[in-house]
Amino acid sequence: MPDLYSEKIFWSHLNSSSLRYWPVALKQKDTLTEEIESEIPVTFSMAVCPFESIKVQAEPLHVWLVLVWGNITWYVAPDGRIWDGQSPVSKFVCGEQKPDVPVWYLKETFPTPAEGFGETNKVVYRSVLPLDSLRKWVQEIEKINWGGTVSKVVLGRRAGSYSFTIQVKWKEKYFTVLLDERVERWFSIAQALPQILKDSPAEYNHIEIDATYEEKIVVKAAI
Repeated sequence: MPDLYSEKIFWSHLNSSSLRYWPVALKQKDTLTEEIESEIPVTFSMAVCPFESIKVQAEPLHVWLVLVWGNITWYVAPDGRIWDGQSPVSKFVCGEQKPDVPVWYLKETFPTPAEGFGETNKVVYRSVLPLDSLRKWVQEIEKINWGGTVSKVVLGRRAGSYSFTIQVKWKEKYFTVLLDERVERWFSIAQALPQILKDSPAEYNHIEIDATYEEKIVVKAAI
């Protein structure tokens, strides 16, 4: 067990029969795993060991991505499990230090990213976001050279599809790029940015570049 709190949760799920005779607990392994993994951000396992004993492990979940939604900072594991990273449970199990991973923001109009959010005694949920697509989006945004330092990525919904707003600092200016889900277009859009920025009026200190149209890119001063 990674901490005393996780150990306490484990023992609280064992009934008297399991405490008296450990094979009973082993028969309940699937139920125990489901219950424990919903209450604390761990990967739980039980296995038979020599000398008629069982081995119990609870490894803290690895944080792959952080999603900020309103006043909740969601931690996302590689397998799509998601939990409130600032909750007491998370701090007990995963520690106080913030993970060094990409941080994305969700628009205010975005629904909760946690499926079944608010269920009683539940801390760890499944993400409602398409996991494979999310991995690809994160990888591409990190891989592509946007011409400056990406300071913020905002995920939203637009006309029934996902949308992306990338905020970048370029020289003395700031600009945002609005993108849609067509990832295959992102690289060519990024290649066009230097010329777009050079051609923008000098008095534009914050530029909005809308690259969601089919055959054009719209540039305007951001408010």
